[in-house]
Amino acid sequence: MKTVRKIQYPLLTTPLHTLPILSQKTGVELLIKRDDLNGIGLGGNKIRKLAYLVQDALDQKADTLLTYGGVQTNHGRLTAAAASMAGLSCGLILSGEKPPQPSGNLLLDQLFGAELNFKQEQESDEEVRTRVLNHYAKLNKIVYEIPLGGSSPLGILGYVEAIKEILDQLEDMNQTIDILVVAVGSGGTFAGLNLGKMLYQAPFEILGMNVLFPKNEEVALHTLISTSMEQTNRLYNLNLNLNLNAKPPRIIMETVGKGYNKSDTKTHAIMQLMARCEGIILDYCYTGKAFLGLMQAIEQGLIQPGQRVLFLHTGGAPGIFSDTHARFWEKS
Repeated sequence: MKTVRKIQYPLLTTPLHTLPILSQKTGVELLIKRDDLNGIGLGGNKIRKLAYLVQDALDQKADTLLTYGGVQTNHGRLTAAAASMAGLSCGLILSGEKPPQPSGNLLLDQLFGAELNFKQEQESDEEVRTRVLNHYAKLNKIVYEIPLGGSSPLGILGYVEAIKEILDQLEDMNQTIDILVVAVGSGGTFAGLNLGKMLYQAPFEILGMNVLFPKNEEVALHTLISTSMEQTNRLYNLNLNLNLNAKPPRIIMETVGKGYNKSDTKTHAIMQLMARCEGIILDYCYTGKAFLGLMQAIEQGLIQPGQRVLFLHTGGAPGIFSDTHARFWEKS
């Protein structure tokens, strides 16, 4: 594997521990990897990607990070936090209307000093990008662009390496697992985990829970994942024989529910279950739906009693304080 520089954030290695009460309730030995606790900007999986991406921006002498997402983007919040730590400016291009009052991640974006650019009605993605880049050009800014979710070949390396960290922690605990479960959005985390599984010969299955793509777009999601894996494999000399057509990574599409970042009563119930049994906060957009998918897989027999399952907590808790989810919470 090609050696690539990254920022050594102090809490990048995150805890891994059991979920004793839910394990007892389900008959499945459940563990959790706490990437919500990596210490920057209220935490989340994007920090592993940003460790590589921000270092690359600094190496290229950039002074401004620019990235993309929805109005309540967790990735945008963490990019703004990482930019602050590196002494860089940060701009966010947000798809959606500017709300009357900021809430959730938007409050934190402003706290970290990000410049918020809302996509205007009838404005295409390329038009808003051009508008914002022209604005920075007039200010003589050197902009480093980061794609949606930080899911570039470079950013994906963060989760290739995460597999080694998980294997080391399990060895220290004298534990093994059968399945690793994770939410799948822009696909970078899932792609990196699958590459890391192959690179480090991890003896467990990786099961993705779709939270972004419509249920009928399985081919599009698998194409995105395959392309991301192939690019990272080639650019960073992983030298893996992927053969993804013969055995594509496994993703359950139905877990997206009503749609991306849309609240529903089943996810709400599973968030309450985790909070009241284990004291851990999940969110409506990512981890709540992914953990709901895990519990449904147990109920349906896809995960068998006695198996050991590791859930990767990718963060996202600030989103539950957005106006939309807060209103749903009141109704529920």
